[in-house]
Amino acid sequence: MEYGKRFMVNEAILLLSYAYAVSGYSHAAALFGICSAFLAVLWHSAGRFLNNFHRIICFTLIQIPFILASGLSGEIETIVLLAFCNTVVSILWMESSLRALRETMMILLISFWVFVLLSLAMPVPAEIFLMGRILPRAASLMLVLLIFMPVLCAYFIRMHRRILK
Repeated sequence: MEYGKRFMVNEAILLLSYAYAVSGYSHAAALFGICSAFLAVLWHSAGRFLNNFHRIICFTLIQIPFILASGLSGEIETIVLLAFCNTVVSILWMESSLRALRETMMILLISFWVFVLLSLAMPVPAEIFLMGRILPRAASLMLVLLIFMPVLCAYFIRMHRRILK
C-alpha cells in the first residue's frame, strides 16, 4: 500500500470510531480508535511515539474543554480515548513527507468545512435521523472540532515550521 494511502486509511478508521462513539457504541469506538493509533505507531515506530509522547499528552489535555462542551456526557471516557488516539495519529503522521500527506489533508480540510456547515445548518429531523438524538448546535460544533482539529492543527504547525526554515 502506498504511504499516502496508509494515512487515508488511518484517518478513515478514526472517523469511523467517532461515528460509533456518537451513535452510542462505546466499545466499537474504543476498539477502532485504538486500532488506528496502533496502526500509526506500527507504520512509523515506537521510538517516534515515545519521542513525541509529551506533545501527545499536551495536545490531548488541550482537547478536554472541547470534550466537556461536546454534550456527550455518557461517553466522556470513550471520547477522551479517541482524542488521545486522534492526537497520536496526527502527530506521528505529521513527521511524514508532505507529498504523502497532501491528498488526504485536502480531503480533510474540505470535509472539516462541510461538517462545520452541516453542524450549524442541519435541521432537527435530519439530526435525529442521522444521530438518533439532538445535540445543541454548540455541542455538535465542538464535536466537529474534536474530530478535525488535531490533524489540521498539526498540519498547519508543520507548514508553519517549513515556511520559517
